[in-house]
Amino acid sequence: MTIPQRAVPAAEILLIERRFDARPSVVFPLWAAPDRLAQWWGSPDFPIHSIQMDFHPGGKWRAVARSALGDDIAMFGVYREIVDDKRIVFTFAAGDTCETLVTVTLDDVNGTTRLGLHQTPFANQSEIEAHRQSWNEWLDRLESYLLRHHWNDH
Repeated sequence: MTIPQRAVPAAEILLIERRFDARPSVVFPLWAAPDRLAQWWGSPDFPIHSIQMDFHPGGKWRAVARSALGDDIAMFGVYREIVDDKRIVFTFAAGDTCETLVTVTLDDVNGTTRLGLHQTPFANQSEIEAHRQSWNEWLDRLESYLLRHHWNDH
């Protein structure tokens, strides 16, 4: 017997949309390899110092960020769906927080990438805002990484 999925209320969903001056074929690989992901995941206050990835559906990932005081925060999950240059779906948990599902979509819009990020469910607005702040910092770093490497020219 299949248990019906409950509809997730809008109050439990984080949505972010960003535009990058590079094609999805350039942006996608930056999510797919640990050495590249380490260049932009994390923040100046909590840089990522370790990433392991098995980048295929069913594969696990784990990243560890370290605070200036030396405290580690582990993030981990499982890849659910990967469509090259288009879509990545994975579970996300950090520390002892509840698991969420993250869906990243990459759409080519006139040679640029429209990235959509959808993450759910959250227990309250403060969790959503904390994740929104983190993702926006990370996506700012992704944009800087793209600009530094001039990958928008390819």
